[in-house]
Amino acid sequence: MRKLPKGTQSFNAVRSMDMAYVDKTDIMYRMIKSCRLCFIARPPCFGKSLLLNALESLFSKGTEMFSGLAIEKLWTGKTFKVLHLDFSGIDSS
Repeated sequence: MRKLPKGTQSFNAVRSMDMAYVDKTDIMYRMIKSCRLCFIARPPCFGKSLLLNALESLFSKGTEMFSGLAIEKLWTGKTFKVLHLDFSGIDSS
């Protein structure tokens, strides 16, 4: 049985460590193609960070980490420069 990626926000870690991953990359592709601006509002622990990390991987490296997933056949292979801002280490007190 595959390990669940509980608490893992790195898409590359999930894929390289062969953790369980539900393939919703076809939905991710439709979101990329149809949304000019996209607001993702989900409760805590619903995979927002993992989704954004998967998008970062797709945009910066193409389908390198998406072998066997739906988006591998849909994506044109185009890559982009990605700016990653991480505010998780900022102390808000």
